[in-house]
Amino acid sequence: MGGGSNALGLFTAFINDTGVKLIAAEPAGKGEKTNRHGLSLSRGVKGTIHGFHCLVLQDLHGDVAESYSAASGLDYQA
Repeated sequence: MGGGSNALGLFTAFINDTGVKLIAAEPAGKGEKTNRHGLSLSRGVKGTIHGFHCLVLQDLHGDVAESYSAASGLDYQA
């Protein structure tokens, strides 16, 4: 899913369609128990980036952390 903008554009047309099952996948990178993943939906915390509130990965200081993925475009920290 990356930052979600592409997925959101596709998903919105089907949200109210009960005949469609929506599935999103996050980049697990080197594993969810490492700091080398892009699991902002399942491992993120509420935070702010670029002026909007969302789930973000954070470092030990509470700053937005860099995500990790082998897939191009899925390594943005949002």
